[in-house]
Amino acid sequence: MGVDGLEAIAAEYAALEERLADPSVHRDFRSVRRLRRCLEALEPLHSDAARLRGLQDDLRDARDLAHAGGPAGDPVGDPASDAVGDPAGDREWTAEAERLAQQEASLRADIAARLAARDRYDPYDVIVLVERVSGDGGCVRALADVYRRRARDERLRVEDLLSEPPPGPGTHEPSEPSSRREPSLLREPFEAFAVIAGEIGPGAWAGWKHENGDHRVRLAAQPPSAELDGVVRVTVLPDAACSPDPGDLRIDLYCMRVPGAPTILRVVHQPTGIAAHGIDPSARRARDNALRVVSARLAAAQLDPGEPAARLLARAPGAVRERRLT
Repeated sequence: MGVDGLEAIAAEYAALEERLADPSVHRDFRSVRRLRRCLEALEPLHSDAARLRGLQDDLRDARDLAHAGGPAGDPVGDPASDAVGDPAGDREWTAEAERLAQQEASLRADIAARLAARDRYDPYDVIVLVERVSGDGGCVRALADVYRRRARDERLRVEDLLSEPPPGPGTHEPSEPSSRREPSLLREPFEAFAVIAGEIGPGAWAGWKHENGDHRVRLAAQPPSAELDGVVRVTVLPDAACSPDPGDLRIDLYCMRVPGAPTILRVVHQPTGIAAHGIDPSARRARDNALRVVSARLAAAQLDPGEPAARLLARAPGAVRERRLT
């Protein structure tokens, strides 16, 4: 690992500290919590990078002294002694340089390996989207309930981003050309929720990212002939902050004929077509929840293909995991 890698670690750490020192950031508790976890996760690498820079400085000095023949020569300033140098000093500084070189190489290789394996989204919370691919829609709710119980067992908090079940008949589609309608999307079995960790320790992404992909869910029932079977797609996204241009967003409002019905809307990022629905008695919360999902999808779409998170989000075609639930 070269100087650029060490400088990148230092720069990232300094940027995190600078953002946490900004009073305006503390208006968003989710951002503050994420930044603190990111700083905590980066601290060991930052400390070791500083130690590596110190070792490299010491190694350079030791090699210079070994090459020059000792630290000073004769203490009383005898020119003859300075010219000849101290063979014993040469050997000592050469041995010291070899020892420092071994330590430097070992620490450099260790930091390089940790950087290569590092997923910078591990401290992040996640948004979990569960939707039917085929089969019985009851498998969607069953698998989502399994995830909610898992979150509670891991002492993580769950925030539902769809507070009501998807609407059925009686829902009016937003007024727009038929070519842009998605008449069946809200009627499909679908679950969306965020899984949130505390201020310290790993984020939810570290433990939940491997759930991405298609799952064949078999839900045991009595009698056995009533067993449910379906393929469910699970998308786990880092709850990353991405602020799209408000001018790029379109909000479609749905109307329902049911008195006291919740607000149902859709936020669409028009340049990419990425969209998400919000359902909540509060119109503001419905919009914020939908925008949160859109932002996470946009951030995921902008990932560098070489990042671990990008590789996890790129599903292998035809790969389906088997899950039997009781």
